[in-house]
Amino acid sequence: MPVESNTGNRKNECILSHLDTSRVGVSFWPLLIGHIKIESLSIHGMQLNLIKNRQGLVNWQMKIQAAKEQVAHAKASAKQIHANTIPGYVQNLQIQSLSVKEGQVQYTDLQKDQSVTIKGVHLNLRQFNTGHSFPMNVAFTLESNHLVKPIKVVFNSDMMVDLQTQQFDFQI
Repeated sequence: MPVESNTGNRKNECILSHLDTSRVGVSFWPLLIGHIKIESLSIHGMQLNLIKNRQGLVNWQMKIQAAKEQVAHAKASAKQIHANTIPGYVQNLQIQSLSVKEGQVQYTDLQKDQSVTIKGVHLNLRQFNTGHSFPMNVAFTLESNHLVKPIKVVFNSDMMVDLQTQQFDFQI
């Protein structure tokens, strides 16, 4: 599922994201009142290619601006409807199981001649529920053109996400 952007000159710079495979199981009825309940979500081969070109333009900025405009339009259209009934307004998010395997995030800053790659990303979490603590495991390798050698990271923690304040906390 590639997302294309036009800030780069080379072909591989045009792909913002890509997934080899993804599977999701969602409960339908809770969606109608803004409750997202995902039984399982598995992603394999996720690639995210973030680039800042020599002029300082980033390849994800256009996507964020377009999304902000869509959200603003949806909010303006639904002003007289109570927030609990607005489709697209997330009241609660529950994920029973999330798995990301073989993920990679590449950040390239052509202005600073800097490149950072987070590769071999493996993420597992269970019982994700906004406002409640849930277990999370993540492992990846960090590489950069400014590092002498790669850094291997393995992190196990409980985590909590609050949608209202848009904050998350790690509980080590």
